Amino acid sequence: MLTFVASLGLNMALVWSGVLDFSLWGWLFWIPVLAAEAKLRRAKKLGQERVVARIQARHDEARSKPSAGVA
Repeated sequence: MLTFVASLGLNMALVWSGVLDFSLWGWLFWIPVLAAEAKLRRAKKLGQERVVARIQARHDEARSKPSAGVA
């Protein structure tokens, strides 16, 4: 939200001051936000894959061990 407000404010300031008729510069604030979001998505996916792999390994380990108490 802060990035949106900052980019909109910069765009409005550049247009209202007469420096530019139309400003794309303010929208450049979105580049680091989108890059960070992409990294976070990759990290989340990696974390989920690791959790699933751990659960699968525990399940396989439990399956391979003979149960004590079962006759």
